[in-house]
Amino acid sequence: MNRNDILFTPLITPDFPNTFSVEKLEQWFSKVYPQPILKEHHPGTRAEVKLKALNKIYPFNACVAKYMHHGWLNNFDIEFSDFVSFLENTYGIEKTDIDILVFLPISEKVDGLGFFHSDLDEAGLRMYIVNEDPESNPLYLIPTKEPYETRPSHIFSAVLEEDDPCLQKKKHIAKLPNDIKGFYVNNVRAVHSPFISKPAKRIAMQILNFSKDNEFKKKTQKLLEDSVEKYKDYVIRWTPENE
Repeated sequence: MNRNDILFTPLITPDFPNTFSVEKLEQWFSKVYPQPILKEHHPGTRAEVKLKALNKIYPFNACVAKYMHHGWLNNFDIEFSDFVSFLENTYGIEKTDIDILVFLPISEKVDGLGFFHSDLDEAGLRMYIVNEDPESNPLYLIPTKEPYETRPSHIFSAVLEEDDPCLQKKKHIAKLPNDIKGFYVNNVRAVHSPFISKPAKRIAMQILNFSKDNEFKKKTQKLLEDSVEKYKDYVIRWTPENE
């Protein structure tokens, strides 16, 4: 199975460990946000700069738990060691496979569409820590017109408008079974954005890996294939625009 044919699928996800507490995680957020490392390395992210030019706000209060060669930040791996092990077991990976681990609580200021974008990683491992009202606050995806095999960085700017010439006209809503938290989102042949229409707690999580040898994607391929088979009614596939 070519994972680029899959734009979205739920991922087979076990329950969080009994020791995990969303309240404790939110307390960690409140202690570390905003993080100096983001200001040092990303004084104005591409998305934030573009959104400011469009008179829009950045929709996430991003909190980074691990950042490239800086390693684990603010004692995350110590305070949430069981959760880190949970991620390893869930995705069949090792701690060293995680280049960046970031949590994305939605900003209370967001109302309506966030912004369409493609993340920089191609593995596409995502998870909702909390997603209280997905019907009112869905995740939208728009496929690319061309069936790219690698992320087209020359086309994917920080923020894309819905009518960008590289995108199809159709828009999909990504849905999960109620008991599933993990999902795969395609960053090669699609862009995505949250749409917030009702105040509700929503915390997404990303695992990013930038290895050039595709080993990370190979490690997670079977999980993706098994998940596509199990949740076939929820899978969104890339198809040409005229189909």
